[in-house]
Amino acid sequence: MSMNVIERFVQQELDAHVRGGLQSAIDEKRSSENVYKREFEFNSFDVVLDFSRGMVIVQDVLIAGEDGEQEVSMSDFIDVCNLKGLDQ
Repeated sequence: MSMNVIERFVQQELDAHVRGGLQSAIDEKRSSENVYKREFEFNSFDVVLDFSRGMVIVQDVLIAGEDGEQEVSMSDFIDVCNLKGLDQ
């Protein structure tokens, strides 16, 4: 069975360093209403935290087209990545 983009991101890219960067962006948003979007370029994945829409886009840069991109809710992304949410 093939994994979706989020599953591949978690398995292949999400280490302590990546998790720390994502958590810092969430912490920044929690402390300021003026944070609308944060974008990250990691080794094989790009991640856009779109706080204004409450959505996250994860793109596998090694796969072209729609198969390499997945959009999920901010809360689902926070859960799957084991991050502290905006309300914590």
